[in-house]
Amino acid sequence: MINDKLNKNEFKVLQILSTNEMYAEKISNIAKQTNLSYFSIRNIIKSLYLSGLCEKGRKEGNADTYYLTELGQKIIRKED
Repeated sequence: MINDKLNKNEFKVLQILSTNEMYAEKISNIAKQTNLSYFSIRNIIKSLYLSGLCEKGRKEGNADTYYLTELGQKIIRKED
């Protein structure tokens, strides 16, 4: 997946992950910020993860967190 193949929701999630590069986000937090369901965000994160655009961070309680990879950061910078 490259940036011309990202849909608007995938790009929205990348933007949220890019807002604080020192902090990883939980799926539930991303869902609140996008008004998308937890399950939609989970599927988007899975797609971004498999494409190398995000990685898993530390767990917060039982929840995985995710952060932007260098490739993900490059895509966001190209769009700015």
